[in-house]
Amino acid sequence: MIIPKTIFWKKFHIKLLKWGHHVKLVDMTKEIDDHSIENHIWKKINESFAKPTDPNFPVWDYCHTQYLSEVFKQQKYDGLRYKSALNQVGFNVVLFNIEAAEFIKTELHQLKKIKYITTCCT
Repeated sequence: MIIPKTIFWKKFHIKLLKWGHHVKLVDMTKEIDDHSIENHIWKKINESFAKPTDPNFPVWDYCHTQYLSEVFKQQKYDGLRYKSALNQVGFNVVLFNIEAAEFIKTELHQLKKIKYITTCCT
């Protein structure tokens, strides 16, 4: 695997937000301890949202998650919560309407290290 050197020195902002109980999120982070088809489907949906995208890749790499986001938005959800692909205990939140949350502060971070875990796909 080749990782461009420039990625490690990229800077990015983390925005700290606060939202009340009125915010309705589709929560894909909950683990259901069963082997049902429903649990398997939600796990795969979460993995799709957590998968990093590359702006140079074709649109069909992420069109299914875009479609699901639009469906959830039409069902009056305020956003999504899904597990992080880079942090086992972390999660990400997508808000369809940023006004649903109160802005607290922003922090500038610099990427220092990424740990990749791979599996054989053949």
